[in-house]
Amino acid sequence: QMEEETGKETESIIKRALPNEYYYFDFSLEGSLGSLTSYLVDINIRSTLGYFYGELGSAQIPTQILKFDRQFRRGILKTNVESAVKLWAALSLVEGVDGRMGQYQIHKSSASLTSLAVKRYLND
Repeated sequence: QMEEETGKETESIIKRALPNEYYYFDFSLEGSLGSLTSYLVDINIRSTLGYFYGELGSAQIPTQILKFDRQFRRGILKTNVESAVKLWAALSLVEGVDGRMGQYQIHKSSASLTSLAVKRYLND
């Protein structure tokens, strides 16, 4: 009974501290990568997560590319709050994209998509 109450209290504190369900990353791809599409980037992210966390671990990390600019190789990636640190770590450590040398660069991150968009507009 006591453990259950403590667990609920901890969950309540986390929800108050992180009121948003999702976390967003403004990322780009750097290196000699050629032409990339949103689809290829999504496949690479799934593959990267599988490499670092295994097939089952990566299946528990939801990702969605909200926007990807092919010309600048820059996009907005969405995940849930619980998976944000794992996703960030995997993307920061990967050394190749689609079999070619390249890396992900995380420019900004936020629990609010609106805040991320404003920051991106003001800083670019």
